[in-house]
Amino acid sequence: MWRKARPNSQERRTSPREPSLLNGLTNVSLVNAALGDHVGESIISDDHDYQLNRTVDVREGSKVRMDTLDCILQTLAIERVTFLKMNIEGAESKALAGFRRGLLHTEHVAISCHDFLAEDRRGSASMRTKAHVRAVLENSGFTVRTRNHDDRPWIRDFVYGRRVALN
Repeated sequence: MWRKARPNSQERRTSPREPSLLNGLTNVSLVNAALGDHVGESIISDDHDYQLNRTVDVREGSKVRMDTLDCILQTLAIERVTFLKMNIEGAESKALAGFRRGLLHTEHVAISCHDFLAEDRRGSASMRTKAHVRAVLENSGFTVRTRNHDDRPWIRDFVYGRRVALN
């Protein structure tokens, strides 16, 4: 099964162009929520540069529902995650804090961190999550790999994890 969380204020309605609807996919559920460390509300920025839109350290923007991955998995009755891809513009640490139970039942992850945005000063220091994401995954029993020698900074900031033994 494939699940997708989409909090962007412009994507609040399910678009008729949504690939899962166009392709008749029945194993896809759209979850209209930002991912975080608690259930409630968040504010997502509406920056002209989409890479800078975020839910961490935001004062102005659009209110969106926030949920934890653990709560989403429970609601959808998902007991095991084969592959989790996360690209949430600096909210990776908070999302992982809301995924403590589910992470124990996850086999593979690919998490896009955005340290490069803080390094080139387009984003705030709160975008630096790679070291924390790596530590959380290693402490949760994942073998972690990165591509630190890639010329593309957004590729260098991906953290890949593979669980040796699933709980």
